[in-house]
Amino acid sequence: MRLFVAVPLPEAVRDALAPILRRLSALPGVKAVERENLHITLKFLGEVDERKLEDVVGALRTVQFIPPTISVSGVGAFPSPSRPRVLWAGVTGGEALRDLAARVESALAPLGFRPEARPFHPHVTLARVKGAAPDLSWFFSEYAQLKTESFVVNAFVLFKSTLTPRGPIYEEIARFAGVDI
Repeated sequence: MRLFVAVPLPEAVRDALAPILRRLSALPGVKAVERENLHITLKFLGEVDERKLEDVVGALRTVQFIPPTISVSGVGAFPSPSRPRVLWAGVTGGEALRDLAARVESALAPLGFRPEARPFHPHVTLARVKGAAPDLSWFFSEYAQLKTESFVVNAFVLFKSTLTPRGPIYEEIARFAGVDI
């Protein structure tokens, strides 16, 4: 099964991003993420044997964190705006998510999951660009000042991702809550 660990977005934030997704989905060569699939990935695990699932859940239960307050703000692209392959919205308060991602990484390391090759960059993937990118200058200028309402990250989730011709289907496997202070 294909697994990843992520922070789900509240409905109000998904609603705020939905008009951007609609505009991006109208562009040739651009595949917008489905509104219900918007999230902030903390760790992609890839294909995991079902027999290992209980160990993964157990390891993630050991992760303790104080729920941070974040918001979605600004936009960008990987690898760069001039050669976009992934269009994303940024995160304000990302330092706390970097810490949470590092805790997730440490908890899973004893199970043989390798550390990420690149530094963690908290973001919400909005769309993927296939082939030659259309002119996206409007996207970067129009949404540079994007800012959603703030929200508290009370939990992170272990998701199963099933790839289909119509796009991925995400299923929540387990939810892990932060600690009260």
